Amino acid sequence: MINLLFLALAFSWMDIEFHTDQNLKKFYPTSTNLTNELSIANTAYYSGDLQAAKQKYLLLSLRAYDDNWDYYQRKIISYALLRLCQLDRQRCDDYITQLIYLDPDQAKQIDTDLFEPPLIEQALLQLNRLQSNFYMWQPTKEFEAVKYFIINGRIYTNSEGLTIPLPLTKQRILLVHSNYQSELFSGEVSAFLKWSPKGIKVSPITSLDTNLSPSNADEIIDTQQSSTWWQKNKKNVIVWSVVGGIAAYFIHKNQKSSDDGGPVSSTATSKE
Repeated sequence: MINLLFLALAFSWMDIEFHTDQNLKKFYPTSTNLTNELSIANTAYYSGDLQAAKQKYLLLSLRAYDDNWDYYQRKIISYALLRLCQLDRQRCDDYITQLIYLDPDQAKQIDTDLFEPPLIEQALLQLNRLQSNFYMWQPTKEFEAVKYFIINGRIYTNSEGLTIPLPLTKQRILLVHSNYQSELFSGEVSAFLKWSPKGIKVSPITSLDTNLSPSNADEIIDTQQSSTWWQKNKKNVIVWSVVGGIAAYFIHKNQKSSDDGGPVSSTATSKE
């Protein structure tokens, strides 16, 4: 039953190599020295310098959560962990566990030309055992603004009913919002379950009006400019308004007096 569940969940994520949203590429390293580091480790391994090889593979494994690794970069780290398993049998279970926590699918895709069948079988058995303890996380309302979850390099598109299997250990979880701003959580999943995203950062003009669109942006700017002019010239406007009011009063009074006397004089003259 558990295997069928994980088979269904396997189709809920995608690697950057096959994703149609090219904007996500900026969240992955454009260049890395992982390949060179693996080549140096392999040279030491095949030349018989196993101590040096072990040290190089160990350094590679420690970079598991340094970045959002694509499929081939995760494969390099998984390869290093499997070599460590061969070089240190006492800690083999620990190395396979690290591989599974980084990318469970890597345990299903071990190269049979490079690693012996007993090691591959051990990895598959351990995968089945560990997956039963994964936490089936479903994003809550706090994550509604998130468009993608990039977990250890694997891309999940946020949608209704999305379920992400998370081992209760360290994970690298990048939240990508619809405007491609991002928030990173790197740590224990138990802490992530109590963590809340900060959300999308808004520009100052958007904070004034959440319904701001290009068509009314100029209106808001004009209003802001008018408000600034009023603050600077408020005193002068009030003074001139008072002066103008007084002047208008006397003009009106004189005009009324003239109107009252004018008609009487005109009527008297016409009678004479």
